[in-house]
Amino acid sequence: MPLNLEKFLQSGDHADVEFVVKPEKYDTSKTFKAHKQLLALSSEVFEAMFYGQLPEKDTVVITDLHPDGFYGLLKYMYAGQARIQNCFEALHTNAAAEKYLFEELATACRAYLREHVDAKEACLLLNRAFESGYGSLDEVAEAVLYKKGEGVLSSDAFLNSRLEIVHLVLDKVRNAQEIFVIQAVLRWARSYCKAGAMDFKTTIAAFLPKLRFLALSPSDFVEFITSEDAQGVMEKEDAFAILCNLIHKGCADLPEWVCRESSPRCTMFG
Repeated sequence: MPLNLEKFLQSGDHADVEFVVKPEKYDTSKTFKAHKQLLALSSEVFEAMFYGQLPEKDTVVITDLHPDGFYGLLKYMYAGQARIQNCFEALHTNAAAEKYLFEELATACRAYLREHVDAKEACLLLNRAFESGYGSLDEVAEAVLYKKGEGVLSSDAFLNSRLEIVHLVLDKVRNAQEIFVIQAVLRWARSYCKAGAMDFKTTIAAFLPKLRFLALSPSDFVEFITSEDAQGVMEKEDAFAILCNLIHKGCADLPEWVCRESSPRCTMFG
């Protein structure tokens, strides 16, 4: 009969080490009981931790991982396979897997994220990753922003995103009409400014070089620039120069800040 190791993780029977996981960036903590020898057999990192020249004592404090992520790692070591239940667990477990050099688990976590993350929660995950200092999740961002760009841009999570995540979204989003992208960024900027962070003109100026105004048709640009939403976005002289170039490319000098990309965001490579 195969040995059921998971029951020892769940019960803590015969455990000889405790992990106190209390991350500095989250208001949460949890203690897990585990078994040194099993962990050492699963990982050279844990082998060195418990049986190296300077072995850890019977209590190990971890401050750079979320408890859900460390528990996800423990489940993998005891069960021999990834047991991921949701995208946030996958995000935190990926961080733990990368820290302790479990590449197969990290790969499984990223695969889960690519398959299961939806447009509504994509920015929530990206914000969480940024705040946690988990590093790059570019491939996950690309997976959802290539396929569901407009859904991400219209989500409440995007509207409440950090400034850094809006930059990431603009760098990665594809298969979205440019006017949709522009309007989404304006909504975000006005919402961001309501919180008193910065004035609207300063805020939107940071994103103008990433907006493809030259990908619009002349009629779409005129409709946009004369709308109430566009008030305060750019100077009249800049708007006129853009319109002239949309009608006849090169007939007027463009402002330095204008994005020169005129192709739509319609492919993964555009």
